[in-house]
Amino acid sequence: MARFLVRPAVVTRSAGVALAVTAIALAGCPHQLSTETTSAQQETNVDQAADILGYVAGVLNGLGSYDSVDTNARDIFDMNDAARRALETGVPGSLVSQLNQWIILQSRLADWRRDPLLATLPEQLQKLPQLADLETMGFSPPDGIELRQAMWLRDASNWAAGETQNDLERAKRLFDWVVRNIQLDATDDADAPRLAWHTLLLGHGPAIDRAWLFMLLARQQGLDVVMLACPPTDGDSPPQPWVPALVLNEELYLFEPALGLPIPGPDGRPATLAQAAGDDGLLRQLDLDDEHPYEMTSARLQAVTAMIEASPMYLSQRMALLESQLAGEQKVVLSVDAASLADSLRQCKHVADARVWALPYERLAAQARLGLKGKQRLAAEFEPFVVPFPREVKKKVVMVPALWKGRVLHLLGEFSGEEGAMRYYQVSRPSESELARGPAILQEERADLRGKITNDEWRQAANRFSQLAPMAKHNASYWLGLIAFESQNYTTAADYFAKRTIDVDVNSPWRAGALYNLARAEEALDQTEDAVSVYRQIESPQRHGNLLRARWLEEKRAF
Repeated sequence: MARFLVRPAVVTRSAGVALAVTAIALAGCPHQLSTETTSAQQETNVDQAADILGYVAGVLNGLGSYDSVDTNARDIFDMNDAARRALETGVPGSLVSQLNQWIILQSRLADWRRDPLLATLPEQLQKLPQLADLETMGFSPPDGIELRQAMWLRDASNWAAGETQNDLERAKRLFDWVVRNIQLDATDDADAPRLAWHTLLLGHGPAIDRAWLFMLLARQQGLDVVMLACPPTDGDSPPQPWVPALVLNEELYLFEPALGLPIPGPDGRPATLAQAAGDDGLLRQLDLDDEHPYEMTSARLQAVTAMIEASPMYLSQRMALLESQLAGEQKVVLSVDAASLADSLRQCKHVADARVWALPYERLAAQARLGLKGKQRLAAEFEPFVVPFPREVKKKVVMVPALWKGRVLHLLGEFSGEEGAMRYYQVSRPSESELARGPAILQEERADLRGKITNDEWRQAANRFSQLAPMAKHNASYWLGLIAFESQNYTTAADYFAKRTIDVDVNSPWRAGALYNLARAEEALDQTEDAVSVYRQIESPQRHGNLLRARWLEEKRAF
């Protein structure tokens, strides 16, 4: 078995005190220490809490090494089960246990309150179990998954935003990263409700999920991005989500995830809501022709609703307390003051109301309703991530979930080196002859399985491997192109997109993304005519936006 695990939970200084306090907590006693605690004990507890927090911060900031998704020989006989385990666990168990040892040494936040904006959620969503736990001073395994998502978002946003300190420019870079890295799907798959980190890992999703990721990435950079919703055309439906907008200096700057473009303003910057509401011409520049108009008008933007991403995690006391203790390079955003942001939004022109965005809660509710078959359908998309591939480490061959490992390191911005994303992506790209030999199983594991697996099970495993391993290889090739692009190696990037993705499979699931990123690489290489030609041949849900981009490139227009 090859396992990426954090070291076992440590026993730090004053272990006796920690165990005693833990016992009190498990017995249901209050979290605050007794008033009879001596000054010496209090000092010891402060040291103990600092030790534990240091350990927790080390795990959170080292998830590239501590990811606990594992593979073993038996996984090849049920890859769906392996994928479900990866989705439901994948975080070192010691992280949650150490957080619980830390938090029982803390006092509650004096100024914490349940965010009053939760009252704007539909009544049925206010009954979700996650909202009953907002005050809880204890961490659960799902909290570990949420923390992992926050760290992925933080690290991806750090390198995607670059060095600029200009807030609007940082937002533009984050949005552009989402457009290049999250291939646009036509519609949401209601049978497999994805959370934000699912989309981040998969690298594709519908426009609404692009918007969700953009909002969360911006949050890690200290930027407020909200979803704008317009009055419905029929007058009876709820407000209809339109585009995400950056809140900056009482203005709302507009980004169109379905087009893959900021909406251009009159000054070369993204248009503001006030500008678009006051000049329908700004929206009409998004029309392709009379038969292909952009379906939004300034008349519908006179009174919009601003919807705030306020998932339960970001409203809980325990996450706010943890965030308050992490500073410097360890800092990660784990909370949002939705009510205060709503007050600010109501001061913006053309904002009639502000409320909590229901979509994250709808996804949580849909996830809770998934039975076994629903979980299997969701996990099926992730099966290529957990295919075990052999890798030599210190002259010893081990089996690793190479695509999962590479993708996580990619998001964390750890591209190069023996423990970098590129290395693991290459491990996910065995030769055709290696693929033809079927799943690799170490000799000792094969001996352990002898007599326990039927011939039919062996054949089924080999057949499933022959389906999943090429998919993993294809994903890895595409993502290597994206890493080359991020590294400004545009010629190499173009080679991966053209020769190792598009040319390999005419029906590639990455065809649209590879063509789009090929055109972006050609733009960067000043091959404008080639880029325009590629944009115009892409058949994808983003076709409208790609044709606009081609037109504006020909016009040498800034956008």
